[in-house]
Amino acid sequence: MTLGAVSDLSTVNELYLRTRKTLLDAGIPMPELEARELVGKAVLLKASEIASQGYKYASEAASDRLRSLVDCRLSGTPLAHLLGEWDFLRLTLKITPDVLIPRSDTETLALATIERCTEAGPEPRLLDLCCGSGCVGLAVASSLPGARITFCDISEDAMRVTRENCRNFPGIYNFVIADALASPPTALRGFDAIACNPPYLTDAEWEALDREVKDHEPKLALAGGKDGLIFYRSVTAYWRGCLGKNGSLLFEVGCSQAGIVSDIMSAAGFVDVVKLHDLSGIERVVAGRAEAGALCPERQCDSHE
Repeated sequence: MTLGAVSDLSTVNELYLRTRKTLLDAGIPMPELEARELVGKAVLLKASEIASQGYKYASEAASDRLRSLVDCRLSGTPLAHLLGEWDFLRLTLKITPDVLIPRSDTETLALATIERCTEAGPEPRLLDLCCGSGCVGLAVASSLPGARITFCDISEDAMRVTRENCRNFPGIYNFVIADALASPPTALRGFDAIACNPPYLTDAEWEALDREVKDHEPKLALAGGKDGLIFYRSVTAYWRGCLGKNGSLLFEVGCSQAGIVSDIMSAAGFVDVVKLHDLSGIERVVAGRAEAGALCPERQCDSHE
């Protein structure tokens, strides 16, 4: 890292200005934002406090921490991994290399899921399938305190991250390790909604990924087979019976997948299939209802952490 001569006499603002220039020169997107975050991490301040606390002097140890952080960032380590956390809607979540870093694209899925769960009543039951960090289920829980959320992922490492995130937000949670490409455990029945952000990159898209993503985020959460559609076919075929009557299945989809995913859902018997746009105008979510879904009078899956 080239921050110039840094010492215990550097102010927080001086560190910020040097870091911003270093990131800018390296072509890092949004260097101002990233500089604030990295300096805040190094000097133990919130990023929002950098401007008001800029006159204070940073210790030599803080300058050394910053140098190490910037070196890692320039080598391709994602900012979220350096911070150990990432914001999603109104939540700050723990993030590790074992889970996908939540993107703004997934906010569309979370908001649509909140809407469907709200329609279901004061105590909706949601299955967050391929949950990763748990961002979608936790967004629902934070908006609907009566919601009962079951988190499901094939990765035990990802589930550990989800569990840790759940400890920071009160709620009624259940955790299940299961493969979305296989039949679900028999206890998973009677959900008002299933939200699924599956791996959906094609093999070609995976190979063409930026190294920052490809080298640092889990392939398990990104690669969706040769055509990117294997999870959509499997979930609609195997997991439909987990929904109660009129329960909703909501998928996040890639930027060119909405039409074919809609067809897959309709062919599987889902009705009222709709495509929802993200803030960029891309069809990002496909949702439908299981009009004749499996009913589950006894809510078998309500175990608490």
